Formats: sequence, structure tokens, C-alpha cells
Amino acid sequence: MWIMVNPSTPVRLGCFYRSLPMMVAQQNGYFDEVGIEVEYQQVTSSTQQFEYLQDGRYDVVQTSPDNTANYRYNDGNPIGTRVDGKGFMGMDYGMQLIVVARSGIESLGQLRGRTVAVDAPASGFAYALYEILERAGLRRDIDYSVVSAGGVYDRYQAFVNSDEFDATLLSGGFETRAANAGFVMLDSVYDVANPYLGVWGAATTSWLEGSRDTAEALVAAYRSATRWCFEPGNHEQCLDLLMQQPDTPRGLAEQLYDIQLREGVGNVPDVGIEPEAVRNVLRLREKFGGFEGDVDVEAVTAPGGDLYDLSLLRAVERAG
Repeated sequence: MWIMVNPSTPVRLGCFYRSLPMMVAQQNGYFDEVGIEVEYQQVTSSTQQFEYLQDGRYDVVQTSPDNTANYRYNDGNPIGTRVDGKGFMGMDYGMQLIVVARSGIESLGQLRGRTVAVDAPASGFAYALYEILERAGLRRDIDYSVVSAGGVYDRYQAFVNSDEFDATLLSGGFETRAANAGFVMLDSVYDVANPYLGVWGAATTSWLEGSRDTAEALVAAYRSATRWCFEPGNHEQCLDLLMQQPDTPRGLAEQLYDIQLREGVGNVPDVGIEPEAVRNVLRLREKFGGFEGDVDVEAVTAPGGDLYDLSLLRAVERAG
């Protein structure tokens, strides 16, 4: 049992999309069991996400390890100040993070001379997109142009409702929705970086230290919900939850369920953090000059480095 610092105050979690474990943790009472309330808040971009994390409007964020590194190590990040953030639980391996293009574009090479959209040019998934396109012989700002279109939900909405850009990187079920609407899925992040940690739970060091009991309770509840999702006997209940989302018939729910549980693609079964998966993320930032100073990627992505903290998960594992 975790003793809450202030049980009347909800944990404000800024997320790009609601994963199946997030739904299960709330719907099945896992948060209630450990005495916490979690308030999911929709993120519009990684810039807004870390601005809110820095000024205390978010307690925890669902974000890329790359974003955490950008705001931790670079003074010139989009909000102009460093954020002392750390990852503390693995959430997913990218949720089929993949390049999606307009109908008629059948290969990456056909994006030459066209426009692609990212969250922000120096955000985590942007570097994955640059690498995918570079391996297809396309150079950023030479062979294609880049525009900012916000987080994955906002990019999806702009993609299907306008013609402002020709391709983008989508995940979290939005890529499958786009494919079902006639858009074309091309290469994925797993073609250039595998293993790859898509998002983790991150918070400021001060919040993790000052709200230790709350943070451990959050990890315990999310871990239990994730393990529940992977139980084959819960298949139908998972589908029911997925179908509660707008415009999600059973056939689409089956597709989303498969992705959420796919090994090395969907949710992290034990909410652990695999060093090599984090290292692969940061190597992409390093390759494209995304660090202002010398950052030892090997060191900061090793257990005991300053980018993530496994002690909360270890405490939960010891407690059973």
C-alpha cells in the first residue's frame, strides 16, 4: 500500500493519446486500489507538454525519451530553459510509429519535392522521420520540406482534413485509422532503430522526490493494468474498451488491440526501461546534431545515468 502525500490532488498526466493500459487502469479501478486519482490531459505538442511540466501544470508526461533528453540537456530547446525531467516507467515501443502518406504516394522516394509534417523540427519522432527518409536518399530541407503540425492527434486531424502536407509519422492507432481511410503506410521506425522506446512516463526530479509515494503508486497501478491487458482471457473486455472510443467499430478495435500487444511494437509488458531501446532513440538525435554540447549517450542511457530512474519500478516489484 502506498501512502499518499496528498490523496485529494489528482496526478495530472499530459498525454498524446490514451493507450489501452491507461483506459484499463481507470476503468478497472487500478488507480483506486492504490489510492490515487489520475487526470489525463490532452497534449497539443511536445513544446506545450514540457512548458506545462516545467511550470507545474503537469505532474507526469507520456513522452519520448528524446524529448526528455532535449529539454534536459539543451539550453536552446523550444521553451528556452532546461527541464530537469527523468523517465521512470516504460510505456510503449512506438505503437507502430510509421510514415503515412497520401493516396498515390507508394514509396518514400515519391516524397521528393514534397512536404512532411512533424510535431516540432527538433522533437523526438522528427529525428526518426529524418533517418527513415535519409535512408531512402532524401535529405532534409533539400529534397523535402518540413512543417510543424503538433502532436500525433493534431497531425492526424490536419492530415485527414487538409492538404497542408503530404506525409507524416503517425502512431498510437492514428496510423491505422489513416490507413483505413485510404492513406498509405510506408516505412516504420523499426526499419532504422530496433529496439526503440516510443514513450515513457517522465516527471521532474523535484516531483519524483517530493511525491515518491504517489509516483510508486502510479507505477504499480499502470503495471497491473498493463499486465491485465496481456492476459488472453481479457481480450473481449479490451475490445469493449477500445470500442468506447469515437468511430471505433469492432474490426478497427481488433486491429488496434493487435498493435497494442505486439511484441517490440506495442505496450511494454513489465513497464521496464530497456537501455538499448533508449540508446537507439538518442543516437538519432546525436546523428542529426540535436545536442548543443557533448552528451555521452552511452552514459546517460545506462542504468544509473541521469536520464531515467528505475528505483520506483524496483520498489513496486519488491512489493509484489
